[in-house]
Amino acid sequence: MRKIAIDPGYGYLKGIDEDKNTVCFPSLVAPAHDRSMEGVFNGEHSGEVFENLEIEYEDVEGMFNLFVGDLARESRNASYSFDRNKINHLNTRVLIATTAAILSSEGDKLWAGVGLPFEYFKAQGEEMKRLLLDFDARVQFKDSGYERHITFDRVSIFAQGATSVYDALLYPNGAFRYPELMRRGNLIALVNWGTRTADVVVFKSGDGFHLQSELSFTLDDVGAMEIRRMVQRAFQEKVGSPISVIDAEDIINNDGFVFYDGMEYDFSEVIEKGKRNITQTVLDNLQNRWGNRVGFIRKIFFAGGTTEDVRHLLDRHSLSKQIQIVSDPQLSEARGMLHRMEIQERQERNDNQKTISFSG
Repeated sequence: MRKIAIDPGYGYLKGIDEDKNTVCFPSLVAPAHDRSMEGVFNGEHSGEVFENLEIEYEDVEGMFNLFVGDLARESRNASYSFDRNKINHLNTRVLIATTAAILSSEGDKLWAGVGLPFEYFKAQGEEMKRLLLDFDARVQFKDSGYERHITFDRVSIFAQGATSVYDALLYPNGAFRYPELMRRGNLIALVNWGTRTADVVVFKSGDGFHLQSELSFTLDDVGAMEIRRMVQRAFQEKVGSPISVIDAEDIINNDGFVFYDGMEYDFSEVIEKGKRNITQTVLDNLQNRWGNRVGFIRKIFFAGGTTEDVRHLLDRHSLSKQIQIVSDPQLSEARGMLHRMEIQERQERNDNQKTISFSG
């Protein structure tokens, strides 16, 4: 059974398969429109496959022609889903199906691992599992004609942050990166900082990792989306016109500069202020929620896409001696889920071998 781990983030969709192939694209979906004239001006459709995700998607609710990811930015109707519960949103189904289609081949039996924010896990975990076990969709990629029928034979739902720690602490082959952290009694924290939420999870090491529930929590509205909202408000105040979240993203991606109505505007200071604000909010919450336990935490790993945006600010904080940013933090959650699935598979294989041995 082919294992794929999917992290359906508010800002970006991240995925990885058992062969360590990865995907990462914006969690954007929009109705498709005619692109035939692009070939006249740009030559044939070019770029990475994830930049040209035009699909025909079909499930029980109907058939839809859609742009997904970066290509969806071309549409005025592009949308993110920022609902706390986005499980039954069309965007969620489309993004999961598209990722599964990219990371698998026709005929594969699929074992899907999917993550939910730490504090949403109990309330939404069963609902997400039911969605995926009942999943039945068709995805066709317009440019290539490649088509996949997507169903899931096995589903595992994980709490975000609780799986990123496996990526932080283990090499791909399962060996420990930091054996010294495995000493009994060590406290290890993982902050999975995404576009909307920051999941904070603390473990005590010993015979495995033991979750410290009283020190673990989710912070809402503290991610990179808050920087986009600040740019939206600043643009409205300075220029007098509203802009979309996607327009704000474009300004951020262009280092804060934008040309509008005959003038160039610089929002770089607004962007930097936004980064400082969310960093201060998250780090203040860590210190306040952990209280006098903060000094006992041996290592605070940071993962997630927003971590990369504020790396320079984390290095300056009083907690910097304890902070370590994982490699390629945006994909950490997906890699951690795959680790968990591989560990579970090994355990099941060993249990089966023991059963065979005893029965003899």
